[in-house]
Amino acid sequence: VTSTQRSLQGTELEHLHRSAYGFGADAFHRFRGGEYIANLSLLGSHVQGSETAIERTQRAPGHYFHRPDADHVELDPTRTSLSGFSLTGRVQRVQGRLKWGVFAEANSPGYEISDLGFNPRLDYVSTQGWARIEDFTPGRLFQNWSLGTSVGLQRGWGGELLELTGDLGFFFQLNNNWGGGVWAMRHRPSWSTTALRGGPALRRPGRWMGSFSVNSDRRRSLSGDGFFFWMVEDEGDGYEANGSTNLQIQPSERLDLRFGPSFGRARSSWQYVARRGLTDGDAYFVGGLERTTVSMSVRLNYTFSPSLSLQLYARPFLAAGTYDEVREVVAPTAESFADRFQTHAGQENEDGSRRFDVDRDGDGTADVSLGDPSFNLASLQMNTVLRWEYRPGSTLFAVWTHDRDRFGRSAWALGDGLDGLRGVPGRNVFQLKISYWMGL
Repeated sequence: VTSTQRSLQGTELEHLHRSAYGFGADAFHRFRGGEYIANLSLLGSHVQGSETAIERTQRAPGHYFHRPDADHVELDPTRTSLSGFSLTGRVQRVQGRLKWGVFAEANSPGYEISDLGFNPRLDYVSTQGWARIEDFTPGRLFQNWSLGTSVGLQRGWGGELLELTGDLGFFFQLNNNWGGGVWAMRHRPSWSTTALRGGPALRRPGRWMGSFSVNSDRRRSLSGDGFFFWMVEDEGDGYEANGSTNLQIQPSERLDLRFGPSFGRARSSWQYVARRGLTDGDAYFVGGLERTTVSMSVRLNYTFSPSLSLQLYARPFLAAGTYDEVREVVAPTAESFADRFQTHAGQENEDGSRRFDVDRDGDGTADVSLGDPSFNLASLQMNTVLRWEYRPGSTLFAVWTHDRDRFGRSAWALGDGLDGLRGVPGRNVFQLKISYWMGL
């Protein structure tokens, strides 16, 4: 049970909840000699506050009580409290060659636990079933392998079909200790109740996705692994492709080096951009977003002695997103992707930036003008940890953390990202932690 109490009267924080309560209970049971496991959990919440605070919660992401096409919820600006619950149940067979499980979860629209935690996805009921065959008997080719499949169904609290999925995966380890796997999933066309951020539910295209992974013998002084993920939508031109690899070098028992570059490209054909209130009602705009991400993680572990070791970690990350067109949502429930939107190309400004002028009635005058929502992000994170066990069971940790980041509202070449970080002030934190073992 958790409770948050705030004294807010006469302050600038009356938009927060005055009180927030949460409770949870769960049960765990193994039966048939441990062959089966059953879990059940129930969580609840109750928040109180001013009318402004509770209306803010009703409008918050995940709740969206103001959705114009939602019949199961209704925005009430006079409410001063809100309650909700989350219920989860699972039964699994965890022994034997054939393993399987069934799962169900329900999160009500009013469930709210962000005062002492964070909200999960809300306003849905989900069910899933899975089965997997595993064989750990070494054969002519495989040391072990597994073949699994699952089917999932998710509906909104108002009955909308949010997800209908099926997948199949095969994973293995060869006799030479190399391993890998392949996986594929199908998402049927469905609805998104969150894509327009409080607007009507939007029909989303079906999509295929899959992955491939491979790893070498991790017992060697030089080893590595690779992973590739892809996704493509049935309609529009949405796609995603991400690749990463990890290289581990262990030249001695003292030193361990790891490098992990990754690269990703993606396009979303219906990324939310803005809502505009017009004389004939609210208009919602989405965009065609091209996104590129690049990162590199570096880890170094060095052991001076059994009682003294050093760990280093660094990760630069770069991302850039460019919008090349904006689409107004004109028929969110239309069967065809082209019928759901009206596309508007961008125009170049004198300074090289882009704007999107929307002429809804065709009279040659822009009814809505949107700025360029393109963006760029560069960040650098670094950690250094020195561990010294100065006596058995007693340890001193010295930790230095450095990070810096830069966010901009324009697209640039990824190669300019790290250069732009040089002039950005960084944040440095130094921490000491010491423990002393008092043996009896």
